[in-house]
Amino acid sequence: MRDRMLIDLHSHVLPQLDDGSQSVEMSLAMLCREAEQGVTVVCATSHYYAKHSSIPAFCERRAEAMERLAAVLTLDLPRVLPAAEVAYFPRMEEQDLTPLCIQGTRTLMLEMPFADWTSLQAEAVEALALDCGYQVVLVHPERFCFSKSNWHQLKRLAELPIGLQINAGSLLRWGTRRLALNLLQLAHWPLLGSDCHNLTSRPPNLKEGREIIRKKLGEDFLRQMDENAEAAVQGWEWSSSIVRHHRYHRADYHHSRVHRRDAMRAAAAAVLLLVVLLAALFGISRWENRTYAADGGSTGPASWEKPDITYNGVTYTPKHRTEAYLLMGVDVSGPVKSTPGAYNGGQADAQFLLVLDNEAETWQMLRLNRDSIVDVPVLDLKGTIIGYERQQLALAHAYGDGTNNSCQNTVDAVSMLLGDAAIDGYAALNMDGIAIVNDAIGGVTVTITSDFTAVDPTLVEGETITLNGQQAFEFVRTRKDVDDQTNLARMERQRVYLEAMKPQLMALSNTEVVQVMEEVNDYLVSNISTQAVLDLAEKLKDYQELPELTIEGENTIEDEHWAYILNEDSLQQVILQLFYNEKAK
Repeated sequence: MRDRMLIDLHSHVLPQLDDGSQSVEMSLAMLCREAEQGVTVVCATSHYYAKHSSIPAFCERRAEAMERLAAVLTLDLPRVLPAAEVAYFPRMEEQDLTPLCIQGTRTLMLEMPFADWTSLQAEAVEALALDCGYQVVLVHPERFCFSKSNWHQLKRLAELPIGLQINAGSLLRWGTRRLALNLLQLAHWPLLGSDCHNLTSRPPNLKEGREIIRKKLGEDFLRQMDENAEAAVQGWEWSSSIVRHHRYHRADYHHSRVHRRDAMRAAAAAVLLLVVLLAALFGISRWENRTYAADGGSTGPASWEKPDITYNGVTYTPKHRTEAYLLMGVDVSGPVKSTPGAYNGGQADAQFLLVLDNEAETWQMLRLNRDSIVDVPVLDLKGTIIGYERQQLALAHAYGDGTNNSCQNTVDAVSMLLGDAAIDGYAALNMDGIAIVNDAIGGVTVTITSDFTAVDPTLVEGETITLNGQQAFEFVRTRKDVDDQTNLARMERQRVYLEAMKPQLMALSNTEVVQVMEEVNDYLVSNISTQAVLDLAEKLKDYQELPELTIEGENTIEDEHWAYILNEDSLQQVILQLFYNEKAK
């Protein structure tokens, strides 16, 4: 009988590639420690962050590190397999992640966010495992069980044909041992790794972790884990029957999870989302008023796992349980449609970031100035980023076909503006959607305070009328030949209209809400799942609303267009307020 391989699936032994080994000498010392513990194969799972590097660039750096290490390796040391610890990033299921898998396999070592997981993130894991054919391994899941929400999500994901890789260090600490053992028993494919980074604070410790498993779960369980690890580096394949079963289970699960919620909550969610979208659509009036008066602006951050930072002599530590959603009003007429090309998306004239702090149970809206000059990703005809240009933020949506890739490009621009902040979802409403909603709720009653004679004679100044869809569109959007033709006057009309609409939306019955949402659906692009909307509705209802935020800046004209130059200190203050806490001394 051949000797079984002893594999450390998770390590950071490659020199100077991440926060692990900082030299070839340290890498050799770590591998010697692994060899002393009987380890024969080490997976070099250096951190990969999509926001910091492209996959080809990361693989090139990894290959250089492997070459430096290989030059000094000896036969008595473990074999090193290039791999990656891939941090979750939006739309990763659409990418070719094979170069990041353990060499020669489709085994993907996936690190989930250090925050409450969204339904969108959980669904991405399902897609990677069931639709994309990756052998997904969730690394150190015990580190994410800090909330009931994540624990429930993890238990559901554990029902999928994926691996759960526990860190040996979690088995050595009394405070985390029970949880780690429970997760090993919960997993379809229980796995172990050291997650070693150095020789002191996070050393190779696979041997000690294995001893705990042998004592607590038995020799047979440990032997099965070894077989699982060997399959992971050899490249296992799920049986078709298992995959079919889980695909059926997933469809059944998504059907039931929505229908378990009562109709009133679903209706409330739809109304809340619609109100938020409309607020985004018309909220432009408040900040643009400041813009054209050369006095204001806006932005809106979200969060990602980050280190502590020091600003003006004060140290701040990141919040780890935030979530953010980008809401857009797009200056395009008609229903949403895909218009292939490099610049057909239309401009996102209104942009807001809804940010929730799930630990403090608060939420805030951040208003982004559409004229803010930022780094905008430039897409080619295939939707691939080919460069960046300093442009108005609103133009980020213009790249792409006007659907999801335009929205995602805007998300990317906002994320970069806010220090690579994580944004969990987006929703965009075409401007014509307002007329559809107006008619769907039976019209909105307002008093006409402007002279619309040159535009629509039916809008008589001084009269109170119930607007039809076309009248509503003219009332909130027209600037030319009305009043003094300034945005200031137009935005005041938008404010009046929205205030009149809100009570009517909230008074709708469940059936009417469904009808309104069906009417506006063709004008809406969103990647926020039904379940996420339901969860969001509950949080908006239960959490404390904090005052809306903006970022200060200065208006100027560049090349005959408005340009809003953001104040860097104000931007930093907003980011700190929303995504960091002052560190306790």
